[in-house]
Amino acid sequence: MELTTGSMSSDQIADIVVRKLLEMGAIGKLATATMDTIETESISLMDEVTRNVMAKVLALQSSETQASQQCPKCGSRCCDKPPQGKLLETRRGKVNFQTSVFRCEACRLDFFPSVRSFGV
Repeated sequence: MELTTGSMSSDQIADIVVRKLLEMGAIGKLATATMDTIETESISLMDEVTRNVMAKVLALQSSETQASQQCPKCGSRCCDKPPQGKLLETRRGKVNFQTSVFRCEACRLDFFPSVRSFGV
């Protein structure tokens, strides 16, 4: 994943969020929007952005996790399986991400080394 924001400031990011809120009609009529509406809609959108950021960072972290060559239980060699989706409950809501999976045929168990490595 290539990040193209360069030196985008938080002020520039806020401008994007404001445009998005207005495009979505989340604030309603801007001239009569209450502080409560502005705050609620801003937090809601930023929570969504935060969940998306976390999912992308977790997926990147998972892709950098070293393959588990041996079963942590019996020491047998594990084989790769297709990545699986995981659902995490965070302070900002549920986050879905993809993680590597390894299978020990001897134990008949699947292991998720990235989940274990980042303390989930």
